[in-house]
Amino acid sequence: MLRLIFIGLTMAGINQDLQYLIKGGIILFACALDMRKYLVKK
Repeated sequence: MLRLIFIGLTMAGINQDLQYLIKGGIILFACALDMRKYLVKK
């Protein structure tokens, strides 16, 4: 799924620097969501 997003960014012609920011934001969002699930279980 993540790979498809990255390929889509490249195909859309988005600047490489902006792609890094978007990729980092997606990864941070996924980690925060996962951490939230872990903290709710406790």
